[in-house]
Amino acid sequence: MIDYQTALICTCIQSEDVLVSCRGKRIKAEAFTNEHARAIYDCLCKNMDDGQAFSRVELWMRVRKEYPKKVDAIAEWVENNQKLIPSTGWEKWAESVAIEYRETLKKTAMEKAFEMVASGEPVSDVVSHLTSAIQDADDSISLEE
Repeated sequence: MIDYQTALICTCIQSEDVLVSCRGKRIKAEAFTNEHARAIYDCLCKNMDDGQAFSRVELWMRVRKEYPKKVDAIAEWVENNQKLIPSTGWEKWAESVAIEYRETLKKTAMEKAFEMVASGEPVSDVVSHLTSAIQDADDSISLEE
């Protein structure tokens, strides 16, 4: 069964326009919970940031450089999943990844707030942290381009 993170990454490998759109939504590598998906997206973004040509060759050169011990597992993961992905639907997958990432950031902020309360920090500090962290989570992604 393919999940939307896998589908989105496999589509990003095929289409620079999809990758650009994901970057426009401010999706970061940390948004991907699958380690292989995160590694691929990280390498695609680094290549783009460095002005590298969008190509599989450049991608795999970067993967070998950044993840030398995992390159075989990552390649196998891509090969096993690439052929299962339809050519349409990436917009919904990107939105799902972005929303899940935003919600994870908010959950982390709440967990930190609970820790602050448990350690006896002033309520005003907890509220300030939580307000700021939730705003940062909302600002971390863009569902519109």
